[in-house]
Amino acid sequence: MCTHVGVMHKGKLLAQGTMEDFLASASPKLRVGCDDPERALEVLRAAGAQSESKGEELVVSLEDIQPEQVCRHLVNAGIGVRLLVPEQRSLEDVFVGMTGEGFDVAG
Repeated sequence: MCTHVGVMHKGKLLAQGTMEDFLASASPKLRVGCDDPERALEVLRAAGAQSESKGEELVVSLEDIQPEQVCRHLVNAGIGVRLLVPEQRSLEDVFVGMTGEGFDVAG
């Protein structure tokens, strides 16, 4: 557990602050469960939403679209929506947002 963190990338300190500040700075995302994920992905991307498939669910960036718009686009396209919940943000989300790179867990 920690209260403060720093983000370093290629030997340079990019930012430091409290955990609360870092997690609040991550781009908000919405988990979406529906009856036709492939079609939902097409509908949301056509609406300009940054979306990706994660198994049976979609993850939608809320930078360019509001949750109620996500639901409206899907329902108007005849897609049944069963889940709309904010996705938990992580320090990895913050790191990727600041550097454009993910963690290399393979070594």
